Amino acid sequence: MGQTLVTYTDTINHFSINLPADWKYGINKNAPTIKLIAYHVQTDKSDTIRDNFNLNIIDVKNSSLDKEFAKMLKSLRSTNNFNLIDTGNIVIDDKPFKWYIENHENQNSKTQISNYVFLTYYDHRTYILTTVALSKNFGSSKEL
Repeated sequence: MGQTLVTYTDTINHFSINLPADWKYGINKNAPTIKLIAYHVQTDKSDTIRDNFNLNIIDVKNSSLDKEFAKMLKSLRSTNNFNLIDTGNIVIDDKPFKWYIENHENQNSKTQISNYVFLTYYDHRTYILTTVALSKNFGSSKEL
């Protein structure tokens, strides 16, 4: 069974997204392209889930979904311990997206994390939704 969700709507950046009802969310004024950050709230000290996601929106003139996806993968391949697991295409609300799954070691915590990333290009903007989980928890994440 899925989680209880609430809808977050951003009328300035023209998007809405469903979030787990028990997560915290907001923006980071120090990172202007990140339009939303959401994360699992630790319930007690035994709760080691670090699931979170963020949505970046980047103004990019005269590009395409294929070009932006290729740039993203090229950039990621230059990082340490990057392991591309899978890629694909999906249509969400009549918009084409490309996605990939990867894992790598977090440089600060030295833990393995897995990312599931969705990317689309629309109206001269690149939208990047990055979902993050500890690699050991990635396979057991709850279905939304």
